[in-house]
Amino acid sequence: MGEKRSLQEQSLLLERDAAVWLEPMREWINEAQALTGIAQSQNYPSKKSSLQKVFGSNLTLHAREARGAPQNQWLSLAQAKTDFPKMGLISTVV
Repeated sequence: MGEKRSLQEQSLLLERDAAVWLEPMREWINEAQALTGIAQSQNYPSKKSSLQKVFGSNLTLHAREARGAPQNQWLSLAQAKTDFPKMGLISTVV
C-alpha cells in the first residue's frame, strides 16, 4: 500500500511540475529530428556540436572516423530506429 501511495505521489509531482521535464524532452525531440539534416549537410560546426551532444567528449578516432558510445538517451533512439522495421508501428507505440 505504501509503495502504491509513493507512486501516486510521484505521479502527482510529475503532473504538477511538468515544466521541469517537459521542456528538456521537447528540446531533445527537436534535436533528434534535426540530426538527419545536420548529418547530410556540409556545416561542420553544427555536426561537431551535434556529435558532442550525442557522444559527449568521449569521441575517439579510428581510421579517420570519429567513434564513440552514445549517451543513454541517444542510445535508446538509435536502438528504436534499428528495431522499428522489425517491430512495426503497433509494438513501437505500445
